[in-house]
Amino acid sequence: MNEGSKEALRGFLGRGEGGTGDGFGVDDLQGLLLQIAFAIMMIFMLAYFLFRADASREKQEQILELERQRLVLAADAVRAERRARYGLAALLPDGSDAAFDPALVLREGRLVEVPALRDAFRGGLAAAAADFADPLRLRRDWLARIAEAAELDLASLAPENARWLDARADADIAAAAAAAREVGRGTAAALQRRWVAHPDEIGDPAVADILGRFAAADETTRLLLVTDLSDALRARSVGAVADLAGSRALATFLGTEENPPSPSPEPHR
Repeated sequence: MNEGSKEALRGFLGRGEGGTGDGFGVDDLQGLLLQIAFAIMMIFMLAYFLFRADASREKQEQILELERQRLVLAADAVRAERRARYGLAALLPDGSDAAFDPALVLREGRLVEVPALRDAFRGGLAAAAADFADPLRLRRDWLARIAEAAELDLASLAPENARWLDARADADIAAAAAAAREVGRGTAAALQRRWVAHPDEIGDPAVADILGRFAAADETTRLLLVTDLSDALRARSVGAVADLAGSRALATFLGTEENPPSPSPEPHR
């Protein structure tokens, strides 16, 4: 420390040249130290509260993640339950990219004699038609079942988890409906293809008459008849699938949203 700095310090303490002796005393020094100690304490207090805030946020995130994990497991379980209820576990296995094969349930235009496949088709499509007849009730029951499986109260879910659950349930419900319709419409399309080759099996004189006229017509007339024939075959095949499943409501379910697949009629050779 140079002499100038030393003299300034002595002046601050009242001991420099010309000092009166009433400079910075013990009480003043204690007050200064107290303020310094208070400032240091405030720093530690701020650090403590910041630590507590971080710990609380981390704990809250852990709680949310645990809640989410329980919801995911429950949603997966309910999805599997519904797929089994609609016969999809046997007819359209989960995770398979392959389309539904009507040969699983149809042999020469009739249901196969394999009990497991017959029951999956008849009971599954009938259950799907009954459940999807009231979509709002189905959605409420679906969410309630997830909450029950997760042992959680829907009303007490964190907002982000509630939004996630809504989106997940809507996606699973839509996927189940699409898969059940794929089974029903695929079967209907298979029946249509068979009837084109075996019109005597149609079982509806009006549809059989249109098909017969289509087969006997020239190319120009066929263009005029193709729409009528496709619509007639589609309606008849959907009704036949409903009869096979033993559920008249199935015709409405299969006719909802997009039309069931319909192959282009081919003339008899």
